[in-house]
Amino acid sequence: MTTEKINSEPKIIYDYDPRNLPPEYLRAIGLVITASSQTESVLQDLIGALLGIDNIQAIALTTHLSFPLKQDIIKSIAELGAPNVNELDKIDELLERVKEGLDMRNIIAHNSFAKNPHTGEILSRRVKARGSLQLDLKP
Repeated sequence: MTTEKINSEPKIIYDYDPRNLPPEYLRAIGLVITASSQTESVLQDLIGALLGIDNIQAIALTTHLSFPLKQDIIKSIAELGAPNVNELDKIDELLERVKEGLDMRNIIAHNSFAKNPHTGEILSRRVKARGSLQLDLKP
């Protein structure tokens, strides 16, 4: 006979159906996704401008490039043609802000949202599996 303590709290079955998220969450999620897509488009335009090519060529060249590759290309080309260090510093600052924004976008775009059926609280399920599995459910 075992003497382990039995948890008397009922299990919570979270609602992961996105249709049940509050409309303001869905609007905010949509805005984050569309704003980040626009930012990626601006990066494509910047690469095209730095290379002196037209937009269609820039799109063909950069469409499937990840942000880190676009960032490296922008920095390298800008370094070759920038008239002064201040401009390079501004580009570095802007690219860092874009990276921060895209990292935040990834949290929203790549994680599930759940609604606590008892409290109505909205939570983000964040899963990482790099070396070990980590699962967090955060407000």
